[in-house]
Amino acid sequence: TPIKSSAASDVYKRQVTALAEIFAPLIPAIITGGLILGFRNCIDSLYLFENGTKTLCDISQFWSGIDSFLWLIGEAVFHMLPVGICWSVTKKMGTTQMLGIVLGLTLVSGQLLNAYSVATTAAADIPKWDFGFIKVNMIGYQGQVIPAILAAFTLVYLEKFFRKITPQVVSMIVVPFCSLVLAVMAAHFVLGPIGWKIGSVISAVVFAGITGPFK
Repeated sequence: TPIKSSAASDVYKRQVTALAEIFAPLIPAIITGGLILGFRNCIDSLYLFENGTKTLCDISQFWSGIDSFLWLIGEAVFHMLPVGICWSVTKKMGTTQMLGIVLGLTLVSGQLLNAYSVATTAAADIPKWDFGFIKVNMIGYQGQVIPAILAAFTLVYLEKFFRKITPQVVSMIVVPFCSLVLAVMAAHFVLGPIGWKIGSVISAVVFAGITGPFK
């Protein structure tokens, strides 16, 4: 029993270390994005002027322009986070980083319904890929961490698999094509929806844990 416990502990430590190494390169961007969002909240959400009825952005076109401009960076950091995650995973695992970037971009593509609009969109209005025998929702994963991680590791292991079985002479063509296409399919058909549900459950548990003591 102690041996099994030690083995399980080692696996857990390796998983935590791997996650830390994945997110470490993203921390500077996340910190910058957080500071920008905090600053924007100060100028566009605090009603400090004209007897508490207006914000700084309401009374100043300059600060309103700054607020709008800074969202360019904030959106890039948080909405496009899956791109950074997929890149970081492929970098850590020693596979093709550009494929990771492309995979991340397919998760936040403008062709898809924005993740932040899903809750306010009727099921019948969600765009779909129609394959005749099955329809798949065209939903983006802006700001989603777990779907991006699942998709990225799928890409990594697919690339490693195809690199092992593909003859060197056609490796440059076959490996990236098969790895990326299958990873994107897995991400949108299976892993994305599963990851979204897992993330929703975790968010609900964390929120309940934070708000519980104050009820």
